[in-house]
Amino acid sequence: MSFRVELPLPPPHNNAYINVRGRGRVPSKAHKEWKKAAGWEVVAAPCRKRIEGPFRFTILLPLKMRGDVDGRVKLPLDLLVSLGITDDDKHAVSVLAERSDSVPAGRCIVLCEAA
Repeated sequence: MSFRVELPLPPPHNNAYINVRGRGRVPSKAHKEWKKAAGWEVVAAPCRKRIEGPFRFTILLPLKMRGDVDGRVKLPLDLLVSLGITDDDKHAVSVLAERSDSVPAGRCIVLCEAA
């Protein structure tokens, strides 16, 4: 069983949260906007299938994307959990993030496969 979807490029983890006095760390505006847009794309995916238990996670990022690849992993992982595609990211047996010239600027491709 596998699930593949193209999503907007998530904000880097360093920009995903802000400190708010009295509340601590909360999602930034960029995080909220990305989650809403990406969530609609996951919901609209033609072959949206639930993956139960262990899974492998891959995110392909634009070749010329600024910043580190590892800072783009957590938000998509959490999104798949929140939408019921995966049970919990603690079940990820592998996580791969790589740049690819086949990914358009401003986008990413997420693939989850049952392990």
